[in-house]
Parts: sequence; C-alpha cells; structure tokens
Amino acid sequence: MRIIIIFLVFALTFYIIGCSTYQRESENKPQAIGLNQSCMAKLLNSKPLTLGGPVPWCSSQPIYPKKAYENEIEGYVVLRFDVSKTGHVENIRVIESVPNGVFDAASVAAMSASFFLQSETSYKDVERKFSFVFPQDKE
Repeated sequence: MRIIIIFLVFALTFYIIGCSTYQRESENKPQAIGLNQSCMAKLLNSKPLTLGGPVPWCSSQPIYPKKAYENEIEGYVVLRFDVSKTGHVENIRVIESVPNGVFDAASVAAMSASFFLQSETSYKDVERKFSFVFPQDKE
C-alpha cells in the first residue's frame, strides 16, 4: 500500500510539473514542439510492453532554434545514448547532423529531458532521430 501511495504522489508531481515545455514568442511562431498528451496520461493508458529495448515514458521534443526558424532551415539529428536501469538518459552523442551543428544542442537538450520506464537492465547505444521540418503556415 505504501508503494502505491508513493507512486501516486510521484505520478501526480510529474503530471503537475510536466516534462515538456511549450514556449511561444508569438501566437503564429512556435518555438517548441511539445507532447500531445501529458506524461501521466501516457502512463495510465499504456500497457506493459515486452520489447527488446527501453520503453519511453516521458519523451521531450526539441525547441526549434530561433536562427534556423528565421532562415527556414530544415534538417535532422541522429543521437545515440544509453538508458540506465532507473530510466535516465546518459552519455548522449550526436551521430549524424544535417545541416551540421544547427540542431545539435536542441536535440541533446530534449533527449536529456526524456525518461524511460525502469527495467532490470540498462541499455547501451540506443538511437533516436529528431526531424526539424519547417511549418507550412509561416508568415
């Protein structure tokens, strides 16, 4: 019973604080792409998975860099990282970046703010690709 209460307090704290940030300079100029639903909702609606890799719990999305946005630059970044038994992301490395260096910092920051479900094992060399596609409705 004590474990359930601790879990609910932890989950409620995450729900209130949130794991994704939305920032906008103006209404028509998005500065961040956030989660569609809260991390809590994802957890409550998820079913146990038996995959060969880590299971995302709270995935953060990168903030589109201001200069890239203003210059309508698109691209992607492939990251390689490790996931600890506790679900924390560690040892993040940029494997591929197009254009080189433009979206790296935003991608690494987003990956650093992501969490995975705890597991009995840690995972090495997990990869994730972040794509930066310019919105069609820019004025």
